[in-house]
Amino acid sequence: MVPSPTVKLPLSTCEAVVAAAQNALGGLDRLRGVRTFHVELLRSYADGIAAHVTVWRAAGGRVFIEERTSDGHVGRTSTSGALTDEDRSELIRAARLSPRNLLAHADEIELTMRDHLAPGGLHVVSYPAEFSIYFFDAVRHTCLLMIDLVRSRRVAYSDYRPVDGILTPHRERHQGADPSTCWDDRVLSVAYDLDPPPGLWE
Repeated sequence: MVPSPTVKLPLSTCEAVVAAAQNALGGLDRLRGVRTFHVELLRSYADGIAAHVTVWRAAGGRVFIEERTSDGHVGRTSTSGALTDEDRSELIRAARLSPRNLLAHADEIELTMRDHLAPGGLHVVSYPAEFSIYFFDAVRHTCLLMIDLVRSRRVAYSDYRPVDGILTPHRERHQGADPSTCWDDRVLSVAYDLDPPPGLWE
């Protein structure tokens, strides 16, 4: 259940919006204390293909993704695998741009805020160095949308639920210019600070 607002609206500074969002998710100490993130999800592509996706992320920019599609394809991508520097950087960047990671490291980066709410009562926070924009609910303070201007992608977040002390979205909608890069994710299970399988990043 999403917590009730505890601050008066609208918030007038970027720092206040970020602090409210950090508190809504579980507090800055909890966000910074995350060692690993593990999720199993069901992915539905716009072309009708479905997939079971396993994701591991860990401190130090380590990422592992396995995708098993309904047409029999199995794909694995890992920062420790045989990737080009560009592909490895893209994996790490995608993890870095997630709203939870953004909030955990907000004091290390430069963020700016639009001086008025977007339609629907959303605070608009920009991450200029990465050309990304975040839309935070001005009442519940959760991130509802992220726009990645570099990749021309939009990710909508919903169905927030508490998991291991962190309010976590259980549904994501990914949209891009190409229909093949559009999909919906529904979380089947998610956990923080689990020990990854032995040898996952070897």
